[in-house]
Amino acid sequence: MGRNVGRWAERAPRSRWALAHAERHLYDTDYSGEGVGNWCLMGGGSWLGGGDIPAHPSAWCKLQQGWATVVDPLNENNLHIEDVKTGRKVYRLWKGATAQKEYFLIENRQKSQYDRELPGQGLLVWHVDDAIPENSNEIHPKVALVHGKRDLENGSNRGDAGDPFPGSANKVSFSGNSAPNSKSYSGQETCVKVDNISAPGAVMTANVVTACKVEGLSWWDKLARWLRTLLGQGQPS
Repeated sequence: MGRNVGRWAERAPRSRWALAHAERHLYDTDYSGEGVGNWCLMGGGSWLGGGDIPAHPSAWCKLQQGWATVVDPLNENNLHIEDVKTGRKVYRLWKGATAQKEYFLIENRQKSQYDRELPGQGLLVWHVDDAIPENSNEIHPKVALVHGKRDLENGSNRGDAGDPFPGSANKVSFSGNSAPNSKSYSGQETCVKVDNISAPGAVMTANVVTACKVEGLSWWDKLARWLRTLLGQGQPS
């Protein structure tokens, strides 16, 4: 299988999907909510189409299996984000583009192939905390879809067209001041901003920022800090 997840997904018999579903679950393990809902094979997505058209695994699941590569953007204008089924890329966002236990993942999910029964399409934003073992805590789960209405957490539904960006709610920005926002679980600013999100499509575009603004420094000092971060010799404060 390896990185050929798209071709595998199209050819996989139902029994193989069931075996994959048994590997790791991201539904709410105490059944007080819907966890990742219908947006992931490891949640309610395994039962789309009566179980005959199961959804693809979420961005986090694909990274765990090596079915997608991760990209850590710092500042990218007009970033082109392909449908994850074809581009096989997932974007990890956090302060200064540094890898932490807590972070956001962005993927482009379109209603095609085995994703054709999804409740919507567009950019999915996942809030991940790898320090958390499971999804039983709706306030601070391991992997949560950032959608703003808390329908999944409350068990109101398993996903709807307003969950993706921009979606039916026309959410074209994701930042520390948006609703939902890009702050950490502890309420701290992460410097993550995604705006000018395009309409759904096989290739979507957005402006992505993960570098914090540094006040009181000259342009050259800011450039030096950015270069040190790029070379792994430090990070902006």
